[in-house]
Amino acid sequence: MRVNHRLSRIILTLLCAVFFSGVSLAQNPTDLPAGRDPVTNLSVEREKAEIYSKLKCCPCKESFAQCTCAEAKEMKAYIDALMDAGISKDDIFYKIAKKYSLKVIIDEKLKSSLEQRLIKEAGDKRPQLLLETAVFDFGTVSQKLGVLRKVFKIENKGNSDLIINNLRTSCGCVSVALDVGENKSPYFSNQGSGILSQLAIAPGKSAGLEIVFDLHHASIKPGKVIREILFSSNDPVNKDLAIMLQMTVKE
Repeated sequence: MRVNHRLSRIILTLLCAVFFSGVSLAQNPTDLPAGRDPVTNLSVEREKAEIYSKLKCCPCKESFAQCTCAEAKEMKAYIDALMDAGISKDDIFYKIAKKYSLKVIIDEKLKSSLEQRLIKEAGDKRPQLLLETAVFDFGTVSQKLGVLRKVFKIENKGNSDLIINNLRTSCGCVSVALDVGENKSPYFSNQGSGILSQLAIAPGKSAGLEIVFDLHHASIKPGKVIREILFSSNDPVNKDLAIMLQMTVKE
């Protein structure tokens, strides 16, 4: 019995040695999956969450982290690429603002800091877009009017030509044209324009955005109506802009 007991202890000792040796080998860093270690990965995810918390991409009620629109997906992929390249958080915000415009930044302190950085980089020669209004309410209107027209003023307060591009509307019920002096673009709807370089707005000059709202369009129903005029410019601080049109339509 003593021999068997001693043999059992030896066998148990050997089994334990083999087991713990296997555990040790499995925990060897060379056997872990390729990529970041858990601690680093947690840090990256926290930094990404902080970046996401200061961004928006569209007017939906979802947070940027939860949003699944096309622009959100593109921006998230861009952020991932920047983080993988080792770009600092401050520079990530700067690159996002430069690529997608300041409108995607919801942190006001950060937005102000980025705006100053963009202005400094652009220098004194940049065009400077000033829009008459970003929101216009037509009030209560009768659908029997058929068509509503409105002209919004765009000024160039900068020192180089201001160029408007990708002028478009959010719905086929609205069309818009750019009017610069004696020159006027065709009317564009939700299909959008190209780059309107032939209608550059000179420094100190202004142009008009003529809006035509078709109240008889199939999309217009009695009640609250909201549409947008969207466009981009070569002003690095005001890269993407929008005018929101709203009204209450009655029969």
